[in-house]
Amino acid sequence: ETVGVHLRYWPNWYPLYCNDRDTLLRYNQDDNGIHKYYDAANYEEWIKVIHDNIEAALRLKPEYLVWHVADATLEECYTYNFEHSDLEIVAAAAKVFNKAAKDLPEEILVLFENLWWPGLTLKNKEAVKLFFELIEHKNSGIMLDTGHLMNTNWNLETENQGIDYILQVADSLGEYKNYIKGIHLNCSLSGAYMKSLEHKAPAKYEMMDVMHYICQIDRHRPFSSPRVREISDFINPMYVTHELYYSDFLDLEKKIRQQMKTYQEN
Repeated sequence: ETVGVHLRYWPNWYPLYCNDRDTLLRYNQDDNGIHKYYDAANYEEWIKVIHDNIEAALRLKPEYLVWHVADATLEECYTYNFEHSDLEIVAAAAKVFNKAAKDLPEEILVLFENLWWPGLTLKNKEAVKLFFELIEHKNSGIMLDTGHLMNTNWNLETENQGIDYILQVADSLGEYKNYIKGIHLNCSLSGAYMKSLEHKAPAKYEMMDVMHYICQIDRHRPFSSPRVREISDFINPMYVTHELYYSDFLDLEKKIRQQMKTYQEN
């Protein structure tokens, strides 16, 4: 039985949305590279790719779908000099989703996930408000990834500081806190690592190096503080998923048991 399905995610889609050929070619070299990245040659074809991905997900009969709302170029992922604001990205993302999911059955819940790049970071209540005002599929909400939210604050040094921060950000959303219907529970304390970097883009992008860099930021480790239960007690979500990085299934089982034990201690 399928409970939730993650839809496909492209970290950098805004240039395709805007038909920004210069940016598209800078990161994808040529039209073949663009097609390889998006499975599409242009925006209209890409919308069909997302639509087909939704259709494939629905065949699994899930209770909910998850879709990331963020955008950053590879260079921005390193420099943190972002060209576009949260408001720009959420407005465009809502238009993309509305077009790709226009015939999505109303009974399917869609949860939009936060990231630490421009978009639905959850740090900007106005961006959250705008996004859900624009989204036409009303059976929708937020999938709060706790680690992704922690990645937005480089001053966090301990798990308890991270938990306090998550509670503070959720509270700052006001009525939109009630939109959080799912939690991806994991811990990511990468502030010291981020502060140690020069934040310069590499001359060449090797995907293995990029993935290593992203995983150093987004750690998806199990919580060990019993205070972690305060997050779900405060938010009262419908779903909690222990979303953790692992080397093999034995490692995953160990980490899930560790976090579940911590989560249930309180």
